[in-house]
Amino acid sequence: MMAGEAKSRPTSRDQLRMFILDVLQHDVAENIDSILRLLNNTGCIGWRQFWSHDFTKREVVEAIDSLVRDGLVLPLKEDARVGELVPENPSEISIQHDARALWFGRTQQGIEEWNKWAPPT
Repeated sequence: MMAGEAKSRPTSRDQLRMFILDVLQHDVAENIDSILRLLNNTGCIGWRQFWSHDFTKREVVEAIDSLVRDGLVLPLKEDARVGELVPENPSEISIQHDARALWFGRTQQGIEEWNKWAPPT
């Protein structure tokens, strides 16, 4: 690092986004409540010990909204006709308002971003 060059540190917002991508690696998709439960898990699967308080639904929804906008997470919705989760067009939904009905999975770009991550230890 050269003199005067600031070392880039991840922000809390960046860390939360990566924590979410991490808990999404364990299944094809998770809903908001499941993501929140996984993040707040105090065992090896969760990230609670690296956060100053229990993760809140509001901050998780805001982070997922950001991840969807950046193409790292894909929103999905249950389709009873075919009995499976189907992709939703991010421009046609509101993560804030539709969060309870949505599921979220990592995109290929999200997987690649997660693969480059150096998690805190």
